Amino acid sequence: MLNAFRLALPNITINALEPLPLESYLQPVEEYEPYDRRLHDAVTALHQKIEKRTLQLAGMRREKPAMLRQAFEEELAAEERRGENLRRGWEEELEVAQRAAEEEVVVREVERREEVERTRERALRGLEELKTGLPRVVGRLDTAGKAAGYVLEKRGRESVKKEGGGDGV
Repeated sequence: MLNAFRLALPNITINALEPLPLESYLQPVEEYEPYDRRLHDAVTALHQKIEKRTLQLAGMRREKPAMLRQAFEEELAAEERRGENLRRGWEEELEVAQRAAEEEVVVREVERREEVERTRERALRGLEELKTGLPRVVGRLDTAGKAAGYVLEKRGRESVKKEGGGDGV
């Protein structure tokens, strides 16, 4: 076989250059870089950081969705309570104003009449605010429902991957 290569070598060009003698190709070439302890320590430290960050990320992926969901539900419940309290207050004020109008109570004192008119105006403004604020609360509730659905769907996919042995991250 060496003889075949020796005969073919004059007819071979490598990158438009004449080839070296056949013996130079047969000698093993050992190219080693000297061992650098500092470089090894730096690489080890980086691998440790990567492992630590990976564990932190895995922990966050497990814990944060539940924490965010709970905080969102608490905020939504508080917003609904505030809206309900506001609505009840406005309804009470409106009922008082409507009863006064239905009974056609004649208020003889000017101060009392002004107070009733202010209460009526405040009740009407409150109802207008409720009319504009209620769609916003409904919108938030809809957004919360979508977010909760997304979180539950994501958990479902992750549990399917774990059970099915999928190659998820």
